[in-house]
Amino acid sequence: MLFHPPPTEAEFRYWHAQARQHEQAARLSGRAQVQAELPRGQREVFQVKIVLEGSKPPIWRRVLIPANLLLPDLHGVVQLAMGWHASHLYHFMVGLRSEGLRFYGDPDPLDIDLIQQAEGIFINDLNVPIDHLLVNRKDWIRYEYDFGDGWIHRLTLEDIHVQPLKLARLPRCLAGKRACPPEDCGGVPGYEQALAILADPAHPEHQELLTWIGPFDPHRFDLEAVNADLVESFDAPAAAAGARPAAAPRLRRPSPPGPARSPDR
Repeated sequence: MLFHPPPTEAEFRYWHAQARQHEQAARLSGRAQVQAELPRGQREVFQVKIVLEGSKPPIWRRVLIPANLLLPDLHGVVQLAMGWHASHLYHFMVGLRSEGLRFYGDPDPLDIDLIQQAEGIFINDLNVPIDHLLVNRKDWIRYEYDFGDGWIHRLTLEDIHVQPLKLARLPRCLAGKRACPPEDCGGVPGYEQALAILADPAHPEHQELLTWIGPFDPHRFDLEAVNADLVESFDAPAAAAGARPAAAPRLRRPSPPGPARSPDR
């Protein structure tokens, strides 16, 4: 059995410095040059489509967000637009496994080791704007919520609009289809099984599942309610002024987070 001596203080300092460099680089917009040429009082607005991967027929939302929205706030937009309850951990994923994935999230609850951050495998998302990752139309990233159930969403940049700063409240949901699955139902396969049981009153687990989930319409999507939640959860005056939100949105129905899982899988 090989013995690995504990890291030296110099190694710790080096890893911290490397992690900070990755965090600093991630703060830069990939569209800074284009945005610098915008007329005064104008800003870029991203039209993003959120699709729950594996859902058939697809569960999706279309949202407008400021191009400089920070990733922790984008997490809040996805939660509210989809209908999740912010009960579990999350991260954003960029790239493909064959090319090497990068992860963005909060390293503390995820128990991410310093070496992963030093190597740029995992980057603290606290000050990362979405226009660092989505730069051109059709660019996409993934967002995973609840590492036990593994709800993976694909976020695709459909369009880039230029609007006056005070034109509309942002974020805003434009459209969507179908209800968000219940929390903790086992991911897409578990959700499909739950729908089959709910549709079969003769199933031995029908009543138990109905008691747990309650009346559930998988086709229901309430656009007005989603936008009311977005208005309540984000600082509309600050957004209208073009300022970045100072904190994560006030998500409803918070509960203790689920168990963390390291993203190096």
